[in-house]
Amino acid sequence: MKYLKGEGSMNSRNTFLMFVLASFILLIFSACSDQDNNQRKKETQNKSATTFKGDTNLVNGGTVASDEDSLYFSGMDGLYKSEMDGSEQEHIAKGNSDDGVHWINVRDDWIFFSSGNKLYKVKKDGSQQQQIESNNAKYVYVINDWIYAGTDYRIKKDGSNKEHLHTRNSAPGYTLNIVGDWIYFYDTDEEDEEAIFKMRTDGSKKEKIYSGRTDYMNVNKNWIYFVKYDDNALYKMKDDGSEEQLLLDEKVSNINVYDDWIYYNGKSNDEHNLKRVKTDGSNNQSIISDNAVNIQIIDNWIYYKINNQSDDSIYKIKIGDSERELLYEDSTESDMDEKENEEQGEKNDEENDEQTQDKTDQEIEEQIDESIKKREE
Repeated sequence: MKYLKGEGSMNSRNTFLMFVLASFILLIFSACSDQDNNQRKKETQNKSATTFKGDTNLVNGGTVASDEDSLYFSGMDGLYKSEMDGSEQEHIAKGNSDDGVHWINVRDDWIFFSSGNKLYKVKKDGSQQQQIESNNAKYVYVINDWIYAGTDYRIKKDGSNKEHLHTRNSAPGYTLNIVGDWIYFYDTDEEDEEAIFKMRTDGSKKEKIYSGRTDYMNVNKNWIYFVKYDDNALYKMKDDGSEEQLLLDEKVSNINVYDDWIYYNGKSNDEHNLKRVKTDGSNNQSIISDNAVNIQIIDNWIYYKINNQSDDSIYKIKIGDSERELLYEDSTESDMDEKENEEQGEKNDEENDEQTQDKTDQEIEEQIDESIKKREE
C-alpha cells in the first residue's frame, strides 16, 4: 500500500490529538465525579448530624431517644433502656440529680446525656459510664465529632479541645436548634435587645435574623416555627428571618414539628390539651386532654410528661390515636412512702425494744426487791 506524502505524519498527529482530547475529557469527568462525591459526602455528614432518631426532640429537653432497636429515656434515678414497645426496661446509667437526665444523644455505640449540669457518656449496654464535663452542660447536641453545650462551648467527644463559642449565652433550651452547619437561638444583643440569631457551628458568622423574644422554637425544612412572648401565639418565618406569618392565634407552648404537623400544648375549653396543627396553620386538632410538656416524637409515637404532676412518669400515644399508654412509671413517690413507712417501723421497733428493755429492768428490780424481803423475813 502506498501513502501520499505526509499522510503518515498526519495520522500520527490525529492520533495524538485524539489522545489529548480523550485525556482532557476523562480529566473533566474525574473532576466532576470527585466534586459530586465530595458533595454527597458533605450532604451525608450534614444529614447524619441531624437525623438520628430523637434529635429533633432535643429542643424539648431530649428525654427520649432511639436507635434502630431500643428506646433510651429519662428516669428520676438516671438513664433507662427498653425495647421499642417499652418492654424489658433496665436502668443503665446513674444520673447526677433527682431531675433525671436530659438531652439524650445516641451515637454509634455511645449515649451522651446531661444530668445535674454535668455531661456524661455511657455504652449502650450500660458499661463504661464516664463524666466528660462538669461545667454548664445544658442544651446538649452531639454533631459529628463535637458535643455542643448550647451556644456556650463545644468539646470533643473524648472531653478534649474545649472551645468557647458565644459570649452572652442567655439562649434558653426551648429555642436552641442545631441544623446542619447552623445554630439557631434566642438571645440578647449588645444593647440588651431580645432577638433570634443564627451562627455557624464553629461560632462564626453570627447574625440577627429577627427582633423580638420567643419562648419556644423549632427549625424544620428551612422554616422557623416559634412562639412570640408577647401574645404566646404561633408563627413561622424563613430561616433567614423573612416571610413571617401568623399560624395560630391561641396560647401555645412546647412545640415539636414532625412531618407536616406541629404538635404542641394548647387550650380547648379553657383546659390544656395535647394538640396539633398543620404547618400552614390549618386543620387544628385536639389529641388528648393532658397538660403535655417535653413533647417528643419518634416513629409515629408521641412521648410526653404531664405538667404539675407529682411524679415524673412518661406517657406515649400513637399518632392518630387518642388513648395514652404508660412508658415509664416514676415510683419515686411510692418509694419515698415505703421508705418513710420502713423508717417509722424501725422507729416503732426501737421504741418497743426500749419499752421491752425497761420492762425487763423493772422486773429484775422487782425480783431483787422480793429476794431482799424474803431474806429479811
